[in-house]
Amino acid sequence: MEYFTETANFYKKNGKFTNYRPNPNPNSPYMQWFKREIYRCWYGCVRPEDGEWIPGNMYFYLNFYQIQLLKKRKDAKGQLKKSNRVVDFPRVWEGVYWRYHYIEQAQNGGIYNNWEGGEGGCEISSRGKSKSYSMAAILVKYFTMGESEEVKEAVKALVVAAQKEYLTADGILNKY
Repeated sequence: MEYFTETANFYKKNGKFTNYRPNPNPNSPYMQWFKREIYRCWYGCVRPEDGEWIPGNMYFYLNFYQIQLLKKRKDAKGQLKKSNRVVDFPRVWEGVYWRYHYIEQAQNGGIYNNWEGGEGGCEISSRGKSKSYSMAAILVKYFTMGESEEVKEAVKALVVAAQKEYLTADGILNKY
C-alpha cells in the first residue's frame, strides 16, 4: 500500500507535502502536482502494476488527514511499556480499507448493482476501529475541496449517531 501513501510518506520525511515551489501557473510542476492530488482525493487512485484501487475519500484520509495513534514504547530491557499518543498519518488497516470501499459503493453504486447509483449503507461495530477519524476526514475533504469536480460548492453533509457522545465526546465532530 506504499503506492497510495506517497504524499504522506514524503511529508513524514521532509516536513512538507512537496518540494515544488508554489506557482499559480497551470503548467508549473507545483500546479500539476496539486491538480493530481485533488483529482486523487476526488476520484481515487489506481496502482498501475496490478489495478489495485482506493477511493478518493481514503486517499485523502491516508495522505492529508492526521490522527492520534498509540505508539508502543519499550524499556531498556526491551519489555513493552505504556503507549504514548502521537499525531501522525493513519496506517493502512484492512478494516478501514473495506470501510472506504463500502462507502464508495453506498454512495455511487458498484459491481453489485451494475453501477446504477448508490443505495446507502450503515455500519455497526465496536469502538477503536477508526470510524470517527474516517468520517471526520470525509467531512474535512467535503468542506475543503468538495466531493468531486461536479460537487465542490455549497456542499452539505449530515452526521448521525445513536448517542450524542459518538458525535462530540470522543466522536466525529471533535475529530473534525
